[in-house]
Amino acid sequence: MPADFPNFDAPNLPRPSVRQPIDYRSRNAKLRLFGIVAALILVLAVAEKLRDPASWNWLLGRQNKTEQMEKPINNRLARAEAGPSEPETVFLNQGTEKVLSEKPAEEKGPTEQSWKSAWRSVWRDLGSDERSLLFRLVEAAQDDKQFSAESSSRAQKSLETIDGLWTAHQSAAFQEITELPVSEQKPWEQTLREVNARWSKELRPSLQLVALGGNPSTAERTTIAEFQRDIEQLCLVEVRDDATFLRPDENQIWFHLMHELQAHSPADLKAKSAGIVGYNAMYNQPEAYRGKVVTVKAQVRWAYRVPAIKNYLGIKEFNVLYLAPEGVPDKPLIVYSLGLPAGFPRLKEQNHPSGMTAMHEDVVVTGFFFKRGAYRGKDANYTAPLILANVPAWIPPEGPLVTSARGQKIWWESLTVAAVLFAVAAIVVYFVSRRGRGADPRPAAEQSLAGVAELQQADPPEGLQDSLKRLAKEMPDGK
Repeated sequence: MPADFPNFDAPNLPRPSVRQPIDYRSRNAKLRLFGIVAALILVLAVAEKLRDPASWNWLLGRQNKTEQMEKPINNRLARAEAGPSEPETVFLNQGTEKVLSEKPAEEKGPTEQSWKSAWRSVWRDLGSDERSLLFRLVEAAQDDKQFSAESSSRAQKSLETIDGLWTAHQSAAFQEITELPVSEQKPWEQTLREVNARWSKELRPSLQLVALGGNPSTAERTTIAEFQRDIEQLCLVEVRDDATFLRPDENQIWFHLMHELQAHSPADLKAKSAGIVGYNAMYNQPEAYRGKVVTVKAQVRWAYRVPAIKNYLGIKEFNVLYLAPEGVPDKPLIVYSLGLPAGFPRLKEQNHPSGMTAMHEDVVVTGFFFKRGAYRGKDANYTAPLILANVPAWIPPEGPLVTSARGQKIWWESLTVAAVLFAVAAIVVYFVSRRGRGADPRPAAEQSLAGVAELQQADPPEGLQDSLKRLAKEMPDGK
């Protein structure tokens, strides 16, 4: 007969705890699984983002303040053909042309204003040869070199032409002040006399001495250096953005800046540089950087060689580099360089049948920012910052040892990430499987009733039956 067992349904007896199985079809289980997967994806995304140094700069507040103001640039221009009065301009940009603004501190009063006004008038009437010869004279004085004998007579004739234009301008100026009130005539007469003396007694004799092959004194060199800055500003004002790279009015300042690149060492140019300038700053504020030395870090994507027009510096060709600047890889930055570093890939000519030379070479360029120049693309007209440089600093591809070390570092980083992910996945699987281990798919109440029925119908083992009988005999009465 079956043995008598205690009633497991009695309220005073503890019930066996049975863990509820996980129902993966329920909303709660789905939300838990989604949370686990989302957390894993978030960890991977954060890890990937933290590999970027810019993220640490942003986190620590070290980002460049100028970059915070940068906005996306559209360098494609609507086509607007120039008229016959400006044939060298590819297309005209709508709006007023911006020019270099002079600092108020540089204005020294009416004498300085009259001096610059006179030279603007004379410069407009000068031909290309006279302008180039003026730059050659000031460059010879700057370089402390004797002016060439074959060009001496031409330079003296140019100075005579300039003197004639100067006299005509001054005569017109004196005529104009006669129309002023008598009280204002005397101060202006004094100003014009001072301006005229500055040319006839200071600058013209100094330039004539250089044209004759003489050696100017320190004071004369100072006078010529001041005049050099004046004509540089006159030429920079004539540089037009959103136009072809070399207009006739830009010829003299273009080659003068090339001379400055040849005359100064890379260390000198680096000392004069405004530092690393971003693409957006040069593109949006060309008048602020025009004629100044800037430094850019970029990667050369396309390049070719182009012949130079006839010039007094003897430059035969330029290397035209299309760069992808840091931070703006989809917008080109164009560099005209005089040379290339040793070992740099050789460039093809512009009209080579195979086209431009494609490459991926990292460079650091220090040179003069010239303008926001226009160029023709495949489907439209575009503009890009244009820099004049001597020889860019090339960062060659890293050798096999450095590449191998970097590869090992990446391999160890990948292995560490994989180990962490494996550990996280193992922990998740362990806890999920532990919660459902040995679980009966039936409800807890149904499991308890089924267990009691099975125990009541089962025959206890013989050893257990004898032990229970012996225990009953040994128990005292009433117990």
